[in-house]
Amino acid sequence: MKDDARPRLVNHAAAAASVVLPAAPAVKFAVSSFALAMARHRSTLPTSKRRLAPPSPVSGDADRSPIRRPSDIRRNSKRTSRMKKFALAPVATAVLALASTWSTSAQALDEPRHIPRAQTSRGDSINWSGYAVSAQEVTSVTGTFNVPAIDEPGSVGGFPPDVSAWVGIDGYTSGTVEQVGIAGGWDSAAGKPYYYAWWEMYPRNSQVIKGLTISEGDSITASVEYLGRGSFRLSISDHTSGQSFTTTASAPVGGRDAAQRSSAEWVVERAATIYKGYLTFLPLATFGHPAELNDSGVTFTDASFTVANGPSQTLQGATPPATEYPGFPAPTPPQPYWEHMTMIGLDGGGNPYPLDKVSDVVGNSFTATFLDNGTALPYPGVLRKK
Repeated sequence: MKDDARPRLVNHAAAAASVVLPAAPAVKFAVSSFALAMARHRSTLPTSKRRLAPPSPVSGDADRSPIRRPSDIRRNSKRTSRMKKFALAPVATAVLALASTWSTSAQALDEPRHIPRAQTSRGDSINWSGYAVSAQEVTSVTGTFNVPAIDEPGSVGGFPPDVSAWVGIDGYTSGTVEQVGIAGGWDSAAGKPYYYAWWEMYPRNSQVIKGLTISEGDSITASVEYLGRGSFRLSISDHTSGQSFTTTASAPVGGRDAAQRSSAEWVVERAATIYKGYLTFLPLATFGHPAELNDSGVTFTDASFTVANGPSQTLQGATPPATEYPGFPAPTPPQPYWEHMTMIGLDGGGNPYPLDKVSDVVGNSFTATFLDNGTALPYPGVLRKK
């Protein structure tokens, strides 16, 4: 994979030029309430906040509109049922047609977005790895993790690779995420990695934490706590630098964007972006150098969570008694249950291959280790106009 030194996204600001999308795979995508809630139509934003012009219609299918943002997709509407019918069908033709309309002319990428988990119909996780515990009325989650070393490339097919580590509530089986963590990539021009801290109340955009300076090897503790009436406290502390940050933010109390508080997560993620109006997963940044720096990747420790009217539970303590879920399309067991997630890429034939590997939980600790950058992947959940 050649690093072509094109501009990359730093602190959600820079644009990448001359973007060429790799060949799109043939793959079926799973659809559920949280998958349907993954992207909103860009036209719902005020004109001043739009970063991209609407894309050209897909060749041969001019009735297709760009992906929509979560609050525009009503889970119980006829429109949802039409999307399910489309998205569960083979999408190779649609995605290849979409890719064919993306020219090599300069195009801007939208800011990175940390979104609910996406998965294929095989149950493979496209953007998350780590652990999730599904439970009712989650009230808090916390975990400590290291900031990994990050290496080249700074661009894969014109897209800037990203790696993020965070803890959060929701997003595993719902369309919102309340989360806080760190992210980073490789700056080709400077020849070094960059890092930043962020928090997010998805579907709202991520917020960069400007008061924290994140560096390789730092020890980070992050937590999310539900305060009641849709309010959450999001905190992050850098034990190495002594810096910390706390904010309080609110989610809607009712409606389709209300926080369900249905899961706790400890996650390594590759973020998504909006390219030409379509949600696109970025390549995974190279993280960890076990031979050189004794850094095998991202290690989470002291992972714990609470539910309403219950004591604090460790991830280690929750995984043996609760049922392990093998993943979609297997039927979900009764709560509480947990899932061990590994992030995948897709080759030209739609076959999955691992981008990282995630260890078992031992001593309330687990490690995500890098394997492959993968490629940028457009999410083909496109709505049809009727």
